Parts: sequence; structure tokens; C-alpha cells
Amino acid sequence: MIQSEIVKQLQSLTTAELVEVKKLTEKLILQAQKDAKSELKTKIRKMAKERGLRIRDLNLDDLGDLDKKPKKPKKVFPVKYRNPQDSNQTWTGLGKQPLWVRACLAEGTTLEQLLVPKS
Repeated sequence: MIQSEIVKQLQSLTTAELVEVKKLTEKLILQAQKDAKSELKTKIRKMAKERGLRIRDLNLDDLGDLDKKPKKPKKVFPVKYRNPQDSNQTWTGLGKQPLWVRACLAEGTTLEQLLVPKS
């Protein structure tokens, strides 16, 4: 209801007036965020004081960034193939074949010959 009235009023404005409304709106949003932070800080200080704590005792850093989703742990895939000439060169069998695998295949070695024995 109110939104449709606001939309009608905005539609009657010129582009320049809309730009001014946008600038004003952005300033109002920043001020509202600043006020909300200030209010929250005041509440936290009050709650800490009531419980006999100091702000630095709260260690709020361990809350992390609440806006971000927690990262999923990266999957580690076991080594499936190993270079017979250089045991440091390995491949899981996923993704593009490394150059050493291609070179071995070009020389006539099969993928089965490059397999790491299962323990």
C-alpha cells in the first residue's frame, strides 16, 4: 500500500531528481547502519557490565564473519598415479593429465603401470 504510493511518487520524478533521491537514500542507509552499530555497542557494554565482564574479555573475534557461510573443508583425493622417474610427481587421476603422464603414455607406458600400489 505505502510502497505503491512511493513508487507512484518516484515515477513522477525526473532522472536528476531520482539521482538525488538515490544519494539521499544511501546517506540515510549509512546513518541507519551507524546508529544500529552504536546501539548494539551500547547494549553489549551494558550486558558485559551487568555480568562483571570487560569488553576485551569477550573475545568477539571468535564469532567470525557472520555474513559469510563457513567454508567447506577442501576434499583431498588420494594419489592414484606416480611418475616412475620422479616419485615426487603424482596425480590423483582427476582433471587434466600432467605432462609427465602424457610423456609416459607417449613412450608406450600404460596408466596401469603408473598406478600406485594399494597398501
